[in-house]
Amino acid sequence: MVHKVRQSALISQTAEYALCAVVHIAESGGGPLTTRAISRAMNIPAGYLSKVLRTLANGNIVSAQRGVGGGFTLNAPPKDLTLSDILKCVDGGMSRMLECPLGIPEHTSLCAVHTLLDNAAAQIESILNSTTIADLLDATLSDNGTINRCSEAPIQTYSNKVKPPNCQ
Repeated sequence: MVHKVRQSALISQTAEYALCAVVHIAESGGGPLTTRAISRAMNIPAGYLSKVLRTLANGNIVSAQRGVGGGFTLNAPPKDLTLSDILKCVDGGMSRMLECPLGIPEHTSLCAVHTLLDNAAAQIESILNSTTIADLLDATLSDNGTINRCSEAPIQTYSNKVKPPNCQ
């Protein structure tokens, strides 16, 4: 039996919802889209999404317009919004290891394990800094990290096998 993974281990649920909402607004031409429309399209609880969108508005990623024809719009073109911009807005960005996370006084510098983990975090941070929302609009990542132009994203499963996307 194959189960879909719903939450990423690398980013928070809030960050995942923020990324999904911003990508959906971008896919829809930049907005305006209501919380309800985004919630339905992305299968995100409306109450939670409302808080996420307010955080994005406070961070100047989106603007909110009330009234008939209102909703949320992007404040910048998708080519100018990086994944890192969104993660910094909702979660403060990625954490890096500057000292031993175990608090061991004798570890005046990072041990081999923590150095390796920090190097991995640096690589992820670099990808997030260089990937824009525009890069994601028609793209999915292949198993080797390159971008495929596809109509739908692959589905990550608990068995760590990726169902291939419906590529054209």
